Amino acid sequence: NKKVSVDHVQKLLSSEQPPLRAQGICELRHVCMAQIVEGDFKSSVLVPIAVEALKDPESYVYLAAIHTLTIMAVFSPIRIVPSLVYAVASGKLSDEVVDQDLTMEQRSKLAEAVVFFVRRTASLEMLAEDLIELVLFGGTMTKERTAPSVLIHEKTSEYFSRNIGINVLEEDELSEQKVRLQTGGPVFQNEEEDLVSSSRLLIAAAVVSRCHPSIAARSCHSLVQACTKSLQLEGSRLLRRSGSYLAQSLYECVLCEAAEHTSCLFGMAMISSDEEELASALERCLAGDDLEDLQDTKRFYDAAMFVRCREALKKRQLAKDRGIFEALKIASEYKQRSENVPSQLIVVENEEYF
Repeated sequence: NKKVSVDHVQKLLSSEQPPLRAQGICELRHVCMAQIVEGDFKSSVLVPIAVEALKDPESYVYLAAIHTLTIMAVFSPIRIVPSLVYAVASGKLSDEVVDQDLTMEQRSKLAEAVVFFVRRTASLEMLAEDLIELVLFGGTMTKERTAPSVLIHEKTSEYFSRNIGINVLEEDELSEQKVRLQTGGPVFQNEEEDLVSSSRLLIAAAVVSRCHPSIAARSCHSLVQACTKSLQLEGSRLLRRSGSYLAQSLYECVLCEAAEHTSCLFGMAMISSDEEELASALERCLAGDDLEDLQDTKRFYDAAMFVRCREALKKRQLAKDRGIFEALKIASEYKQRSENVPSQLIVVENEEYF
């Protein structure tokens, strides 16, 4: 029960023995909790140590680091989370103490920590808009990426479609295939840059799913554009998967807002952001009509993206069946007409009325 020092943690993390490095992460978590209890949380010291541990090749070391970063973010979200999101987007963890360049692997694992934080936190109201802006516009998207080989797509398709086993019940087999489709299958080394870019869209989707629709409405146009362009212009299967998953979150947000019966800000923002273009892109992906759209990159059928597109369109159809989009279009047209009425005419009409 003796008090653990940061120096002792760093000594353990520098060990060649994986169990000792894992112990170092556990001790780092204890240091973090002790500082939080004492009201002296030194995030600028502890966060870089946990981020550095994301490089570790042992899964139980870097997974512990992800869990530790999530705990730190939960207890000090305003101070930590924006810097973590910017680090994912830009590849650099910067504050008044440290200026740390991150590898692609670190950035993708850091994105997992951010997503875990978003799912665990009680409220995102103060952070949601800033996080969406950071994740979409912070840093730069990688423009030159290595196109995945045909072999990668073949192996991925085999992963989704291969038989589970002769003695396995049909329901178990379907359940196993569903898990595979949801997880997306293996990611290859030459897809690391795509993985980081797709992680940014996954963070945005997580934030949209957790924040109030009225807050997400402020960034709706950017979200719809990012989603649509990822489906229309990208050849990367990972980015297209993330784009279709973000579309699911957007349509789910429309349904949640309609169920609350309080406002229609997000729904009207979706209409004004050309939601129909997004729906068209999803339908083309689902039908496989866009596989030959790109001149320089050949697209391949991807089962995981197919499932996500189908789920997004199901949610959209549910909103249409409930009359949500029809009502939103009427409200949007009324609002547009009201905004086009000259203010002087409104004053004159009011004077005549009174």
